[in-house]
Amino acid sequence: MLAPPRYAEVLDRLGFADQHVRLQVYGHHLASSADVVEWVRGSTLSPYRAVLDPATFELLVERYRSRLLAEIGEERPYFFTFSRILAWARRPAP
Repeated sequence: MLAPPRYAEVLDRLGFADQHVRLQVYGHHLASSADVVEWVRGSTLSPYRAVLDPATFELLVERYRSRLLAEIGEERPYFFTFSRILAWARRPAP
């Protein structure tokens, strides 16, 4: 993943003069920090679910849970921030 300014530079190099690139931070109020794992399971971890067998995927999720909670601690409630880079671009009319 690139920083937003780099996406703008890449789009410019590709000929997209009319463009908009921004970082959007979404806040989610969760019951606990452990709920981050369930939230991420349906987004960031989806590609892993597609290629791993169910048992291996569940092992991945449990290891992720362990490492994540060691990093962010256990809190109730928990405010989870999720960042997305949003971009659109248009080539100039010929």
